[in-house]
Amino acid sequence: MGQAAEGAEKGRRRGTGRSRSGDEWLRRLRLCGEASAYLFGREGTVMTSAIALSFFLAVFPLIVLVLSLASVAGLSGFREAAFTALSGFFPISQEFIIRNLRIYTRGLGQAQIISLLISAGAGSTLFFALEAGLDSALRLTQPRRFLRSQLLGVVMTVLAGFLVFASVFLLDRVHRWTDGMAFAGPVQWMASHAISCSLAFVMFLAVFLWLPSVRRPFRLMFKTSLLASGLWLASDLVFRWLAASWTLQVIYGPFFVSVTILLWAFVMACILLGSARLAADGFFGC
Repeated sequence: MGQAAEGAEKGRRRGTGRSRSGDEWLRRLRLCGEASAYLFGREGTVMTSAIALSFFLAVFPLIVLVLSLASVAGLSGFREAAFTALSGFFPISQEFIIRNLRIYTRGLGQAQIISLLISAGAGSTLFFALEAGLDSALRLTQPRRFLRSQLLGVVMTVLAGFLVFASVFLLDRVHRWTDGMAFAGPVQWMASHAISCSLAFVMFLAVFLWLPSVRRPFRLMFKTSLLASGLWLASDLVFRWLAASWTLQVIYGPFFVSVTILLWAFVMACILLGSARLAADGFFGC
């Protein structure tokens, strides 16, 4: 009798455990549905669109500045490593973009002055939009003061530039170390993707930790950054695969590259704010 009762109790516990696990998955699916409703509602659409447009305005001037400074400083290896990284960064028309960047970043001139002015404004605007979007997604109602937001935007712009410099420097070092090796190609490919994944995670973590007007627990933001990085890498692969078969060039003509990059940035913004909303609603249970 004792053994039978013990067996029945163990069976009941296993059944309860499976029930709780099923309930947890249902809860998380419901939270994903609610996050999707937020993203495609009025507030979420405005926030993601603002982030995507700000990113588009900020990224090209920053790239022009970095490549131009490298050209003036005589860092030819750094420039080539940057072009290699950029060829894997853009989701479409990589050769067209790289060819034009090579032409317009050979020195300092009017294009670089304009890029500096745009970067100063658009960089702060991007992080201001990110801050407002994250406050919305995390259900924070007390915004940061305007001047503090602008100052934080400048700091984050400098940090982003430093991280880009560091990533390209590491990629340049890897190319130098592996030149002439029998397996140089695969090693450089793996190093490039490892650096890209690390950069994406660090950028997501910095944004989640420092941009919201109220600091959230590090453990929660760490998990959120892991989720956002994984979703971004997976969606980036899917986006590139689909973009090759789209007919946007027929619809938008020569502007299809800009439209595609804007759509790509919009997907990134959706992942960023969607991950933040899941964290705010208890997706990770902490």
